[in-house]
Amino acid sequence: MIGALAVQALIALALLLELGIPSVPVAPAPALKLFQLQTDLPPPPPLPEPRKDPAPRAAAAPIERIVPVVALPSPTVVHTVPIAADGSALSGAGSGTGSGGAGSGGGGGIAEPARQIAGDFRNGDFPRSARDLGDVSLDVAFLVGADGDVSDCTVTRSSGHSNIDTMTCRVITKRFRFAPARSASGEPVSQLIRETEEWSLVK
Repeated sequence: MIGALAVQALIALALLLELGIPSVPVAPAPALKLFQLQTDLPPPPPLPEPRKDPAPRAAAAPIERIVPVVALPSPTVVHTVPIAADGSALSGAGSGTGSGGAGSGGGGGIAEPARQIAGDFRNGDFPRSARDLGDVSLDVAFLVGADGDVSDCTVTRSSGHSNIDTMTCRVITKRFRFAPARSASGEPVSQLIRETEEWSLVK
């Protein structure tokens, strides 16, 4: 079979040569190009550092509310001492003004001054030795807190009798109660009160 094909091919080639038909040149196969692989490649760029979360903010410290102590005149306070059981009379009156030390806070000043709602001097508060002293007066200062209680009573001008001075501050601190002063926003605030206490001590 292969020999017959070869014979046919030779016959066809002879015919072509006799007929003068040029043979078609066969283009050579293109040569394979060789590529050299580069083995010493540069190292890859470094990866970006992971993003660090910002440090958490410290919690804000709580703000402590400061009750202000502000200045404002207080209403006049009058104290009446009742008649003693033995018939002797002790009469007295106290007039006062309110003044305050400087203070800070959200009160916005005093819109309504402190108002006394309870407490008074009694006949038994005075020592018997003081009941023939005649007219006696002294000046006191005390703080009315935001809760209406009295504290920090001091004698700023003595009556000249230590027992009267001590008794006065003791009664004011223990027995007197106030509706506290209030700021423009309605909050209770402290107020410093200054008073002059006067008595006519007669048998």
